[in-house]
Amino acid sequence: MSKYLKINDYNLIANSKILIKNFHLDFKGITIMLGASASGKTLLLKDFSQSTLDTDGKVEFFFGKTLHKNNPISSYNIELQNLYKYLTMNHENEKQKLALIEVLSRNPDFLFIDDLDWTQNDLALLFMYTNKKNISVFYATSDINKTVFADYLIVLSDNKIAIEGETSLVYNEEKIMKLLGFNLPFYINMSRQLRYYGIIDKICFTKKELEANIKWQ
Repeated sequence: MSKYLKINDYNLIANSKILIKNFHLDFKGITIMLGASASGKTLLLKDFSQSTLDTDGKVEFFFGKTLHKNNPISSYNIELQNLYKYLTMNHENEKQKLALIEVLSRNPDFLFIDDLDWTQNDLALLFMYTNKKNISVFYATSDINKTVFADYLIVLSDNKIAIEGETSLVYNEEKIMKLLGFNLPFYINMSRQLRYYGIIDKICFTKKELEANIKWQ
């Protein structure tokens, strides 16, 4: 039986001001919340981490780079070792990535992540791992290009959920997204134009997918 986590009619209040109102969440897979900078996304996640959530699963939160233990990477299972091996490392992000792998080693059912300054390839590797392990992820970001990984997309505007649904359906509401201040991800826009000219048959979410679907003459 699959695990569940639900949040209903949640209001985020800070300094006597409602930052986000009537928020709800009932998810599995990858849910991404998109909102402008300073729209309350990080505060919302931190508020969740201090609240009693309606869930029958294990929940973890990841906000930064703190290592809870000093476990060497060799102590993690082979899949986590491989994930660490293939992530792009530099002196600025290595501690963050090791810290997140430490969180994953605790085998959560649900994982809340504040925005990571990672490449698209590294995010793809992370979400491949969570999908394989049936870890439901809630990811908050202000970067629409990262939403291509979402199964379900929530867009915040004016302190509330402005639009939500399966990611491809939300992208179809291009006029609404532009009114909210978001242009569609680069490869979505490009593939739409190429489909108009008959160069591809489908909307593509990534560069790799786009290149694989071009009809070379």
